[in-house]
Amino acid sequence: MSTAVGAELLGISTARFSRLARGGCFSPCEFLLTEHGVIAWRYPPVELLRLARRRPALLTGALPEGLRHTLSRGHDWRPRRWRARRTGTLVGQAAGPWEAAAVPAAVLPLGVLREAVPDPAERAALSRLRPPLVAARLAAGPWRTVRRLLTAHDPEESGWYREQLAVALRLARQEPPPAVTAPRRRSP
Repeated sequence: MSTAVGAELLGISTARFSRLARGGCFSPCEFLLTEHGVIAWRYPPVELLRLARRRPALLTGALPEGLRHTLSRGHDWRPRRWRARRTGTLVGQAAGPWEAAAVPAAVLPLGVLREAVPDPAERAALSRLRPPLVAARLAAGPWRTVRRLLTAHDPEESGWYREQLAVALRLARQEPPPAVTAPRRRSP
């Protein structure tokens, strides 16, 4: 559900809902691009209701100091939380160990990926097996906006995905990469 509908469900303002979302109190399950190229996040109602049940104090009064501090520093956990949800789903759907390894590789910045996977043949295999992180094809302008959401730029987060990739590659290297006969998927 959208920010407006989620805020209504929780009985709070859209501004407070947005602050809670940016602060990482719940995770978006998808995003859309508006006609103006603005990201519109969508949230699972079950998680919103769970937050209301478990942490009702977040819905009224002053926000906790730690959350206020995070927000004042400009942090926005929505992209990171979305990437975690999306990569978790994709690893669960992977057909094999090389496909599973391609998932964390898909969100790493290119320089980090090159360091993590120095073998060009393995990088090529991971690239060919890269799952689509988003379904829609996008125009050049919106693609730049979306690309920022798809990549783990924060060193802590990219380090976590790099560790996930290392574990997945240890398993994948027990067998040769699958032969890919279909053309490489071009997807964000």
